[in-house]
Amino acid sequence: MFGIGIGARAYKPYKSFVNATGGTVTTDGDYKIHTFLSGGTLNVLTGGSIDFLLIAGGAGGASTDGGGGGAGGLIYQIGYNISTANYTIIIGAGGLGAAASTGTSCTNGSNSSFNSNIAIGGGKGNSYLLGNGFDGGSGGGGAFYLGIGGSGTYLQGNNGGNNTGLGYASTGGGGGAGFSGNNNNFFLGGAGGDGLQIDITGTLIYYSGGGGGAADGNTTLALGGLGGGGLGGDFTINDGQPGVDGLGGGGGGGGYFKAGGAGGSGIFICRYKYK
Repeated sequence: MFGIGIGARAYKPYKSFVNATGGTVTTDGDYKIHTFLSGGTLNVLTGGSIDFLLIAGGAGGASTDGGGGGAGGLIYQIGYNISTANYTIIIGAGGLGAAASTGTSCTNGSNSSFNSNIAIGGGKGNSYLLGNGFDGGSGGGGAFYLGIGGSGTYLQGNNGGNNTGLGYASTGGGGGAGFSGNNNNFFLGGAGGDGLQIDITGTLIYYSGGGGGAADGNTTLALGGLGGGGLGGDFTINDGQPGVDGLGGGGGGGGYFKAGGAGGSGIFICRYKYK
């Protein structure tokens, strides 16, 4: 009989790892990470299972007592299977903030896409006496009088905040990926909805926060949502602040004589085990 010698090496099955190029490449332990802040191509040389985060551009905030901009839609998937191929990555730009006294010249954020996945751009806020916020990945904030926040996209974001109709021209905050935008509270604008905290790079980071609503008067500024949402503005001193690029944050709404903030651009990140 023939046996296995004492020094024979035990059989270890071969395991194939994903291999890809494109974007900015970093590592975190056994994971390789590809980050795209602008459009490009993910070249997958060996297919397999990846985790990915796709975020659209956040919306701009309105002016003239404008609602906060909604955050860009967020898609986060774990264990997504991809084949060997070249994948086009599109990164949505943030929406324009409204110039002072032009109300709703702000725009929705632009969509981001990867393979068949489309993250929807944030919905813009509305302006004085014009009513409801606009729909998007997350919805924009509603304006005075009795404006209702725009609707978010299912599984990507949440609704914008409302104007409560208490006789004040402060406005609702934009929705975020984790929470709806807040309603106004008398003279105070509603805070933007917080985004989601995700660790795909080796660090827990908030993404896709909504922009704060505008204050009626020169008072406390409405906070943007965690994840890049811009501060809301006030009556004559502060413009609405921009959302953060690369996080998909919504822009803050501007007060009666102040501009709204621009939305922040989106991002695509994927990771996979490479060793």
